[in-house]
Amino acid sequence: MEKTIQLDQREMQQATGIEEQRLRALAQIGAATLDIEQAEENERQGRKALESANEKQRDFIRQAVANHGINQFDSARAVPNGIVVTIPDSIAMPPAPPDKVNGALQPEVV
Repeated sequence: MEKTIQLDQREMQQATGIEEQRLRALAQIGAATLDIEQAEENERQGRKALESANEKQRDFIRQAVANHGINQFDSARAVPNGIVVTIPDSIAMPPAPPDKVNGALQPEVV
């Protein structure tokens, strides 16, 4: 059995205030949920962009190292104005190109 109780004016105001508080809290939760979802999407996009940039950097480093005649290396990393390459001890560096002045080879100074 249900029974309906009639509220007086003071109780009605109190109930209305509580309902408004509840609705504001629900709105805050909804907004926070949207913010979290947007933040998660931003994070996913950021991670994809970072992975893409990392892959481009790895490809660039591999190509730059190969362009300098190094075909085997243990590791390589970009540094300002260059690339640091770790080469296995069993592999010798390619010889440096001979010094030329105006196209003529210069004698080796000992």
